[in-house]
Amino acid sequence: MRRAALSQLLKGGPLAESLHVVLVLVVAALVWDSLPRALTIGWVGAVTAAAACAPGGGWASADGRHPPKESAAGVRLTVTGVGLTWGFGAAAAIPALGLDEAALILVVLAGIVAGATGTLVGDRRSFRYLLVTVLAPFPFGILLQGHSRPHLLATLLITLFAWEWTACTSGRTARLRRGARRVLLESSTQELGAPARLPSTP
Repeated sequence: MRRAALSQLLKGGPLAESLHVVLVLVVAALVWDSLPRALTIGWVGAVTAAAACAPGGGWASADGRHPPKESAAGVRLTVTGVGLTWGFGAAAAIPALGLDEAALILVVLAGIVAGATGTLVGDRRSFRYLLVTVLAPFPFGILLQGHSRPHLLATLLITLFAWEWTACTSGRTARLRRGARRVLLESSTQELGAPARLPSTP
């Protein structure tokens, strides 16, 4: 079960890392004329550096070179780093942006969280680290931008989104674990109940 969960955590590989770089470049193009260039370039650099240290880059491997516990810890650390660069970068950028640009950035962050459910479902702690670091700073940026009804509703929607994904992922992880235990139990039962084979005599 541990090996299966770890393999699920690491299967994204270079594709997931490169996707973060592509997304932050898209966001940079969106805010290029609205933010100080130093802030935009710093945000791009931070996300790129964090993505370069992601699980596929050597923190962990599923081939047995590292124990599962150590590998999972590496995944959690790098996931947290990626989440922090996205979350705090967005929170720093949003007060200088319009609400429409902030909404588009939220779409990107929501897509990152939604996409992570496929690879991080094997370890709820990794998913929660990503969810909190990506989304928790965002409402502060929204409220620094203003306190109108759209701003308050956006904050409420972010909170509901985070709660829904937490509940959804917890239930999915529990179902996967129950299914794995059932398969292991059935396999053990079949092995114990199988009739012993006597060696054939010449």
